Amino acid sequence: MATHGNIRNPELRGIIKAEGAHCISFMPIAADADWFKTTVAPTAGENKTTTLAAASMTKAYCPGWPVVPVTVVLDDAGDDWTAVSVAYSGVDQFGDYITDTATGTNSSGTWTATGVKAFQAFTSIAITVTGTATSSDSYTIGFAKTYGIGRRIGASGEIIAQLFDGAADVGTVSVANQTIIIAGTPDAAKNWLVFPRPEYYIQ
Repeated sequence: MATHGNIRNPELRGIIKAEGAHCISFMPIAADADWFKTTVAPTAGENKTTTLAAASMTKAYCPGWPVVPVTVVLDDAGDDWTAVSVAYSGVDQFGDYITDTATGTNSSGTWTATGVKAFQAFTSIAITVTGTATSSDSYTIGFAKTYGIGRRIGASGEIIAQLFDGAADVGTVSVANQTIIIAGTPDAAKNWLVFPRPEYYIQ
């Protein structure tokens, strides 16, 4: 990832900004279902909340860029849960404190809760199971192919180009969440570049 703000030489920074490369997001990316090393059972019992504090989160893989989290909770014991929700808290790519709550969708006892906001880091993640959780159940926290945009935008038209794996990408821009859902399929060998319109064009 590179932005003109990261370049210390003020003359070079000014040239890059004037040429329109206000912010270039560039990194190898891979959607990953196992963000944290330890996948453990949620707190056993009826209608329990499992809260992970930042200090307890050990990353197995991280793209080095703000991502939208996905939590998968497996009802391995077949306890017929009625709901799963996940409350995320942390900071976004701008250093602002944010929260997001995702409601899980059930497919044969596998509950998937996908957020909409991009997190640079978490302070806590709270997983609430409505029903009886047991020690054979488990959760995994990963991330979707939705990434935070490198600078604040006020309209989707401020993104003037997107390139994924060397070709144009028609990913969906969310101004409300300052994110882009990549249309392509990420893996660790592909790069993503995003070119927002330079600030001096914005009225």
